[in-house]
Amino acid sequence: MEKFKVIRPHIGDRYYAPGETREIDPKRAAHLVRAGVLVADEGAAEQAEAARAAAEKAAAEQAEAERAAADKPAAKKPAAEKAAK
Repeated sequence: MEKFKVIRPHIGDRYYAPGETREIDPKRAAHLVRAGVLVADEGAAEQAEAARAAAEKAAAEQAEAERAAADKPAAKKPAAEKAAK
């Protein structure tokens, strides 16, 4: 049995909340580790949380940039206007 840090809440033999430590056989924990529910050590948990927060921030910034670009009117092209006259 090894100890894993809980990243996302889940129900195993009981309810586990984020931040708790769960002791479980590594073979039984493998699918939970792949799913991002558990991490094997403290350093990995902090890195996973930081990566998740950075990804959420980047997605929000991208969405805002796309929204701003969609709201901005298209610029007129002077060369096209001159050619039309």
